[in-house]
Amino acid sequence: MMPPRISFDAETLLFLALSFLAIIVCSSDGPQLAVAQSSNNNSATTIPVNVGVIVDLETWVGKMGLSCVNLSISNFYGSNPSYKTRLILNVRDSKEEEVAAAAAVLKRQNKEE
Repeated sequence: MMPPRISFDAETLLFLALSFLAIIVCSSDGPQLAVAQSSNNNSATTIPVNVGVIVDLETWVGKMGLSCVNLSISNFYGSNPSYKTRLILNVRDSKEEEVAAAAAVLKRQNKEE
């Protein structure tokens, strides 16, 4: 008995690829500031890193993707508390317009440079 095949249509694959691209492109959002963190370590500071995340929040793929990203970040910092950088997710809904959302990200990135 063969396991059921999981298949994605072209639109879903394009959305996932563009979402991943948006995360990479928007991984830096201006100058980074060090913020004091309350902990037992005297020299502990955190450096926030803004990351843009564009997902279609009206679909299960978008909701699941955002949940996975949030869970991954939480698990990473739970396992690595000594890391000084902290990802700050700036989530935007693509509203089923993946290509337009990706174009807006690239336009914003070019304005910042």
